[in-house]
Amino acid sequence: MLEPTRILVLASAVVILFVGRQPPMFADQDAELTDPTVAAAIAAVREKPTRETVAALIAVDEEVARRNDTASQKTQAQTLQVLAVSEDPGALDYVRAVFESRTERRDEAAHALSLYCLKRPRNPQDWRYLVRSLPVVEGEQSRSVLRALARFRIRATKADWLRQVILAGLPLDADGQAAAVTLLSQWAGNEPKTDETSLQTLADWQQWFRQKYPRAPEPVLPQDPQNAQWKFADLVQRLAGETETPERLQHGRAVYEKATCSRCHRKDEFGERWGPDLSSVGWRLQKKQQFEATLFPSHRLNDEYPTFTVVTTSGRVLTGMMLAAGASEIRIVASDGKVTLLPRSEIDEAVESNRSSMPDGLLEPLSYEEIRDLFLYLDHLGPNADRTPQVDE
Repeated sequence: MLEPTRILVLASAVVILFVGRQPPMFADQDAELTDPTVAAAIAAVREKPTRETVAALIAVDEEVARRNDTASQKTQAQTLQVLAVSEDPGALDYVRAVFESRTERRDEAAHALSLYCLKRPRNPQDWRYLVRSLPVVEGEQSRSVLRALARFRIRATKADWLRQVILAGLPLDADGQAAAVTLLSQWAGNEPKTDETSLQTLADWQQWFRQKYPRAPEPVLPQDPQNAQWKFADLVQRLAGETETPERLQHGRAVYEKATCSRCHRKDEFGERWGPDLSSVGWRLQKKQQFEATLFPSHRLNDEYPTFTVVTTSGRVLTGMMLAAGASEIRIVASDGKVTLLPRSEIDEAVESNRSSMPDGLLEPLSYEEIRDLFLYLDHLGPNADRTPQVDE
């Protein structure tokens, strides 16, 4: 990693390549650039993306990414966009590496890759990155990603991917929703038609999805319960600037047990292994995804840990995660972590549910300080964290 003084030298060396004219797509953003080092490095890559100018801008991006001030945060997305649209192989590899290894910048990296893919939809790896970004991109990011995905000659028929497109499109304006409809039509193999029965709106696609995948989670945006003490948007905003300390991490581990997370989930060397291991959740999910998964556990289900309602031959009804327990028995892990062993011969019916076995309202009894430290603990990557790049989601 280069020191700031070295970055200044690199950026100053490349600024001589800049010739005042800039692409219109960046004009408004340039007015906000107050750091001459960043402006110089960006201008040089735009004018002439060479190994030297790209290396200088990457060094600047890495330095800016370590800062926490508002001005620096506003430039991070732009540096990635400039690198991506330069079409330089080294620059693109860097943007892809940011997507994979800098979880909180995944939306920025996806937006940058989408701008490149709108012109050069060639690499299937980029298609996978864009699909994986659908749960985290917002606003213009979503619009750009949806349009870029439609440029690929690749169809996605997986139910969860189709649902993610619907969810990504719902908060957007008319143009953004039209981009979602176009992509859904392409993926599902239904060309847009002009008759009354065609799928012309996202509402049409929501109804289509319900009929085609009746056991999948509803293709609707989650809503806070009316009387909830803790609201999703408030927590995302309030917890954004919190930082970990040894004391907070230690307290967060205690809250992890108090909130009953440890009854089903392993975090490093603590907790049961019935549900997904959370040791690497800070690597796999952005903070807002962690809040969403906790506040709305049934909004996005994990295919590897489905919930079933099981009816026995004696009429007993059990609901929870269904796990193998040898050749002749299964385990049913209820929402409270209670484990029931059940002979396979006693199962009359087992129906997969579109509700998570994780209970709602887990954060309601907690104070703000407890919630803060719980998520700092979850986000912290300990010695058992797996940072293996994801192939698909």
